[in-house]
Amino acid sequence: MASQLKIDIIAGIDKLSAALKDVEGKFGALGDKLKNVGSTLSVAVTAPLVAIGAVAANEFATVEKGLREINSHALPPLPGNHTKPIGTQKRT
Repeated sequence: MASQLKIDIIAGIDKLSAALKDVEGKFGALGDKLKNVGSTLSVAVTAPLVAIGAVAANEFATVEKGLREINSHALPPLPGNHTKPIGTQKRT
C-alpha cells in the first residue's frame, strides 16, 4: 500500500510538473506577443502623437511671435478710445 501511494504521488508530481512547464511556455509566448504589441503601438501611435505635439507647439510660438510684433507696431490708444491691442480683444 505504501509503495503504491509513493508511485501515485510521484506520478502526480510528474504530471503537475509537465502541466506547469506547458503553462510557462504559453505565458512566455503571450509575453512575447504583448511585447510586440507594445513596440508596434510605440511606433504607430506614440511617435506620431509626439510629432504632432511638437508641430503644434512650434506653430503656437510662431503665432505668439506674430501677435507680439503686431502689437509692438500698433498705435497707442487715443484719449477716449477704449480699444485694446490686437489679439487681446474679447469677442462678443
